[in-house]
Amino acid sequence: MPTKRQKAWESLAPWEQAAMWAKVDPAYGQRVLDQMEIKERHLRRMDWVHHLANSFCGLVALGLVVWLTKYFVDQDHATQGASVFIASGTIIGIFVTKKLTNRRPPSPPADPSQPSIADMETAP
Repeated sequence: MPTKRQKAWESLAPWEQAAMWAKVDPAYGQRVLDQMEIKERHLRRMDWVHHLANSFCGLVALGLVVWLTKYFVDQDHATQGASVFIASGTIIGIFVTKKLTNRRPPSPPADPSQPSIADMETAP
């Protein structure tokens, strides 16, 4: 159960909380910004790793499809090879178009109860 002091702290605006932390520890704001920067750098790196892993898996899958199609053609089963190639091309096309259309969800609308940047700049 929150105490009166915790409720009072939570009722303060973020810039008021930051000002109080700055009185206690002047380097607090810079440390918070440094941590946010480290987190953003990590997220960018993980996005690249995710992209490279997806690209590698896609190329491996494409290679397997081509190999399987060539195997069927070499065994004089061209219709089976064509059906494997067309079906896998359709599935790959569905995944690619879904990925292109669903890149990122739209950002939520701004909450009118929260102060705007202009309000923060004019705050004491």
